[in-house]
Amino acid sequence: MIEKDFKTFAESWATAYEMYGKTASPAVTAGAFSLLSEYSLDQVLEGIGAHLKDPKHGSFLPKPGDVVRHIQAADENEAMAALGVVKKMINPYLTPVFDDPRTAAGVAAMGGWKALGEMTTREWDSLVPRFIEGFYSGEKPAKRMLRGIVQEDMEERIANTKPELVERFGHGTIAVNTTGARRLN
Repeated sequence: MIEKDFKTFAESWATAYEMYGKTASPAVTAGAFSLLSEYSLDQVLEGIGAHLKDPKHGSFLPKPGDVVRHIQAADENEAMAALGVVKKMINPYLTPVFDDPRTAAGVAAMGGWKALGEMTTREWDSLVPRFIEGFYSGEKPAKRMLRGIVQEDMEERIANTKPELVERFGHGTIAVNTTGARRLN
């Protein structure tokens, strides 16, 4: 959040406190704003709303940690929706074309596109935290981590001797569109 978001945040924070029959002091509101400032206003407002609806913790006044817990849960859901699409689309022979660079970073963090096609279910499940971490890392994955078997084979065997064949025939790709899937969840 930025300074211009304070008024909207303060109104939402005060409304949440009023729901519990309390009044949030200016100092408490300013402190909460400061602690939550690394998140966007939309994330914070959604986190406050999620806390108010939370059947387990929602009977207590919201604290910044409660809002953060709900923001992180929403973030994890977004990453998991993207991973669900990846799991359905995996074809190690084709080179993926991602609509979201965060998904590509998550795939690279799990070991790369080809590696996903060779994993057992147990290996896949154990690497889900790596996907989530990579998804939010902001890192740009190395191209070699996102090549399919056909592209890799063409680059290694054909490109050095007859590069015109690579341009003429290309390699197979698969579109991995995760942005729309996350909106549906």
